[in-house]
Amino acid sequence: DLTIADGLKNAETTSSAGGRSVSMLAVLEDGQETPSKVRYYGEASDTTSTTYRLGMVQGEQRQAVSGHQAVELHLPPLPEDTLVYRVTDEGSQPITANASIGGITHSANKTVIKTYTTTDGDVGVEVVYDPGILERVDWWVSTSVPDISIPSFGFGMASSPLVGGALLVLARRRRTLR
Repeated sequence: DLTIADGLKNAETTSSAGGRSVSMLAVLEDGQETPSKVRYYGEASDTTSTTYRLGMVQGEQRQAVSGHQAVELHLPPLPEDTLVYRVTDEGSQPITANASIGGITHSANKTVIKTYTTTDGDVGVEVVYDPGILERVDWWVSTSVPDISIPSFGFGMASSPLVGGALLVLARRRRTLR
């Protein structure tokens, strides 16, 4: 069972796709002050990954709470090799112990994932319980390689560190062959 706490009188939770997607919505009453932080409590899933959609709305009209609100997702203890991402409309970013977009703390009886909502009042947290080798490599690159901004040169390629690194290696090899 999923619960949302912190003095909120109303909360809604829904699950779909066999537990791969869980929406947790904190509902504030009209005129209720926005809490400085909302804690969401869930259970670990038996799927390979679950995306928790954490949201906050106000009143009967379900008006999105604007601004960045601190949120915490409390789950049972997760294995150390579990991967966690912050998911927004702009894409996903890894959440590590001390990431600028949040953090994770592990203890004997729970794992707490901290992040914040978008200006639209919601955020996704994807938990990959059993990552494969490609997911681990992607995670390592995302958390280890600095984000280097490289122009696309009009080829339509994404400016990623790997593409940029490959271009630099090729250019260097061409120079040494001449």
